[in-house]
Amino acid sequence: MVRSRTRMLTFLGLMVALNIVLTRMASVRIALGGIEGIRIGLGAFPVLFGGFVAGPVGGAFVGALGDLIGFFLNPLGPYMPHFTLIAALRGLLPPLLWVGFHGNREGGSFPLLCGVFGISLGVTSGVALPLTLQSLFGLPLELTLPGAWVSILLTTPIFGILAWRLLPRIPQSSFCLVDTSRKGWNPFRRGNHEEDALSKHKLQ
Repeated sequence: MVRSRTRMLTFLGLMVALNIVLTRMASVRIALGGIEGIRIGLGAFPVLFGGFVAGPVGGAFVGALGDLIGFFLNPLGPYMPHFTLIAALRGLLPPLLWVGFHGNREGGSFPLLCGVFGISLGVTSGVALPLTLQSLFGLPLELTLPGAWVSILLTTPIFGILAWRLLPRIPQSSFCLVDTSRKGWNPFRRGNHEEDALSKHKLQ
């Protein structure tokens, strides 16, 4: 139990660190009206991935803490908690959407994975963020929406490919918030009947 929690915390810490580095130091950031208006990069991937592996609470933790620490390390404009809440929502949505669309939590497809990522990014980066910028700073939607959706369309398939390759290699049963032996978040784990069939085929 202690080892599982330690591994989980280590994984979440790694995702927070990657989120900070990729978002603040490996992204194109365009300032609009003195604040960050458009960001194109891979910084959202650790948040989305953290949600899939560690569940909605873990994903929200990665998003919120990464945004908070990242701001103080490399600020652009005044701190606004609205953006931290949006970052937390970005990690909260993917596992919830996956369960909603694919309730048995076994099997899965690449298009569905990209769809879950795309909806999560669309709700947060494509809708909530531009509306927040308009409400707080008066930035018109016609200025922020195009860049946001271009970024979403460019990064969603990249995030899908990365997750498709990485998720099956994560030993989730060791540190996941959910018991993956029965109903884990991993959408690519074979069902028991498939494992039995594969074992019989090898024996033959």
